Amino acid sequence: MKRSLWLIPALLTLAPPALAKEPPPVEDTIKALDQELESIWRDAKVKPAEEAEDEAFFRRLSLDVTGRVPHEDVARALAKRRSRKGLHQELIDAVLHSEGYARFMAVRWANLLVGRTRVAQAGERPPLLRWLEQRIMGNVRWDLVAQELISAKGKVEENGATQYLLAYRNKPEEMAGNVMRVFQAQQVQCAQCHDHPYKDNWKQKDFWGVAAFFARARPRRVEEKDQLVEAMKGEVRIPGTPGKPGPQVEPRFITGESIDPGEGDYRREELARILTSKNNPYFVRATVNRVWSFFMGRGFTDVNDLAAPEHEELLKILEADFRASGYDLRRLVRVIVSSKAYRLESGGKEKTKDAQLEVWARAPLRPLNLEQMWWSTLEATGLSDRFAEVADEEKRRNAKRNLKRRFFSVFLNHEDAALSEYNTTQALMLLNGPTTNDALWLKPDNPVFKQLLDLKAVEAQVESLFLRVLGRPPAKAEARALRRFSKGADRVQFLQDLWWALLNSSEFLYNH
Repeated sequence: MKRSLWLIPALLTLAPPALAKEPPPVEDTIKALDQELESIWRDAKVKPAEEAEDEAFFRRLSLDVTGRVPHEDVARALAKRRSRKGLHQELIDAVLHSEGYARFMAVRWANLLVGRTRVAQAGERPPLLRWLEQRIMGNVRWDLVAQELISAKGKVEENGATQYLLAYRNKPEEMAGNVMRVFQAQQVQCAQCHDHPYKDNWKQKDFWGVAAFFARARPRRVEEKDQLVEAMKGEVRIPGTPGKPGPQVEPRFITGESIDPGEGDYRREELARILTSKNNPYFVRATVNRVWSFFMGRGFTDVNDLAAPEHEELLKILEADFRASGYDLRRLVRVIVSSKAYRLESGGKEKTKDAQLEVWARAPLRPLNLEQMWWSTLEATGLSDRFAEVADEEKRRNAKRNLKRRFFSVFLNHEDAALSEYNTTQALMLLNGPTTNDALWLKPDNPVFKQLLDLKAVEAQVESLFLRVLGRPPAKAEARALRRFSKGADRVQFLQDLWWALLNSSEFLYNH
């Protein structure tokens, strides 16, 4: 089926976020952000990089927002479009209102909540991922999403959010550490065994006071098969010496706010309220800082530990808009990817690189993260289309799961958000692994095979592969060289070799 980029927004119906009042025009926030960026560049005496070409911008946008390279049909439509007026906002609208946005954003947060390994090994769309996708696609207020996750209850098949708590079953200290790191950017687990070595106001009892929100006053035995979030162990105690348990701790947040101990889910509901309260600035700051890092390569400060941020005025502009919009996550992403900093190219003079990157005056080169690698490889090799043509749903699901398991088993060696480098095994997997070799073998059951050979002319075939893998047509010099190489060569072998080379090029492997 042909895909038209320009029809995507019209084909989607989304529930708007529930807002208390109308936020300021999003254009005003983008303008304020750009003005602050320009002020920072002037003060730093840094000239920003040139604006990225439209094809490069869209590839970056597609990878960052949907987790995959653009589909060939969409890349072709962009390359052939003559009028570029209003193009960037059209592209942004299209990707932000796509299922790919909800899917990839859900994966990003699920990886943070329960760990990439657990998410990857749980199948294509485990309950937590489906639940997050639905909330993100519906643009539910992000404070409500956080509250639902922390206070989740019921069976996993009925409420996917409960999978979050089940990942830390009977481990309130681990649950507390994750909640505080993800939603508050506070590393309170450093005070689990002793008072925090660097933060004088964080004591050991503070950490266990947060952990107590995830304990039950009266633990109840529940059958494992019921998968109910009802089994957190009884009251927590500060670790003592062997044979002498430490003192019992009641629920108390690090700000000093405490609650009546109560029983059951009440504690988690109260914690959810405290964390997302307007009186607690860390929830907004942690969310904005982390989402900025998704798209800009790094946050204003450590995404897991809110220390003194760089260029705090930029952060404050985003924080104010996020609050005013009613915690609208899609709008936050729109503001960031509409900024001047996001539109800049990654190339330029080596001697100015570090100074530009320091103030977001140049786009950083970022290796594709694991999910981007997987989805982009499926798109660039045509495997997505091949899976779609398998009529039997169970066979299709099993084939995709088995291939994904082989792919992830090589690359899934850490929990980092990105692959900072490729080791020998991973490089060989890219060059000679089953994902690439099976896909690039131009057999009749490969839909790309027929598409390429139907084009007949080698120039059209080369263009098709460039658009499919790199999201752009070949440059004139590239087209001339490849036309020369193709003369007298076996056409199928030539196309396979070119496809393989493009797929293993740094241009494909990096977001730039």
